[in-house]
Amino acid sequence: MPKVLFVGGGSLGHITPSIAVWEALKEFHPDFACHFVCSPRQTDAPFLQEQGLPYTVLNAPRIGLSMLWQFPRSVRAAKKILKAVKPNIIFSKGGYISVPLCFAAKREGIPIVAHESDVVSGRANRIVGKWADVVCFGLRPLSGPGSGPGPKEVQTGNPVRKYITQGSREEALKITGLQGEKPALLVIGGSQGSSDLNNAIWNNKKSLLEEVEIIHITGNGKSDPDPLARPKLRRSEGGDPNYYQTEFASDELPHFY
Repeated sequence: MPKVLFVGGGSLGHITPSIAVWEALKEFHPDFACHFVCSPRQTDAPFLQEQGLPYTVLNAPRIGLSMLWQFPRSVRAAKKILKAVKPNIIFSKGGYISVPLCFAAKREGIPIVAHESDVVSGRANRIVGKWADVVCFGLRPLSGPGSGPGPKEVQTGNPVRKYITQGSREEALKITGLQGEKPALLVIGGSQGSSDLNNAIWNNKKSLLEEVEIIHITGNGKSDPDPLARPKLRRSEGGDPNYYQTEFASDELPHFY
């Protein structure tokens, strides 16, 4: 049975597109099997477990000075995963854990497909892209790899899970407590831009709320320091009735869209 190993982690922005690819792949090749490799971060494994997908956690160093002495150990761990899973191909979505695993896969001669969602590639994807057989881009970068036709570059767009399109506006109003009287602005960021995006919203929230209602997904460990912006704060508790903030959204996300 052909097997695809998906690697990516450090944020769910690396994992959820891989799940979308796997869901589409199953429609074309129902005989295929999959395995996911994720980071030790507290969001990764529980999410994959919730989806009923097989996974292995790989502890790897972030890209920096620590890689000098930690990288060989993570490569050895990656080799053990490859030996156990025996994948026919690797789909790498990025994040620091993709580097040792794709390095080991390249040495084993296992084909690698990499995907970059952002206009500006992350450091891990810039490294993995050199080893990959095919590099897919969700958006066309302004310069550098992917900015023009390359022998192994393909612009595919960004994978999206089907269930994202199956939300309910009424359910979103129930979850957020928003009134639905103004246009809704969904703010969701990740990777290199989430902090700047969060600050832009918080610094301009008063003027924005004159025009729109805001659903703001800030990212794990990030929230507005304003106590009136606590997640799920309602009008009766002193919160702004036009602003809803949460650090993370999973089942709620289709309704927010």
